[in-house]
Amino acid sequence: MDIFVTFVVQIIMGIFGGQMISTSRGWNDITQPVKIIAGAIGGLACGLLVGGLVGDANSFFAMLGDAGGGLAGGAGATALVRVAIKKLGGR
Repeated sequence: MDIFVTFVVQIIMGIFGGQMISTSRGWNDITQPVKIIAGAIGGLACGLLVGGLVGDANSFFAMLGDAGGGLAGGAGATALVRVAIKKLGGR
């Protein structure tokens, strides 16, 4: 059950991070499903990395690492997807 909650936190924070960076930067050229998928994948990947480095499975700091890593990973992945879309679009 703890692992399921961890994954959910990382994915939700990743989606939130992707939405946050695209809204604050005014990136309207990315469609909403792409933002959600990029944020979820980036949040899960970075959240697992940071959460695993910060603490063990039962640690409060591991959950903070999961949330923070998910937020940063979602924002980073969304930014990378936007760069890739602009490069492939020829702009």
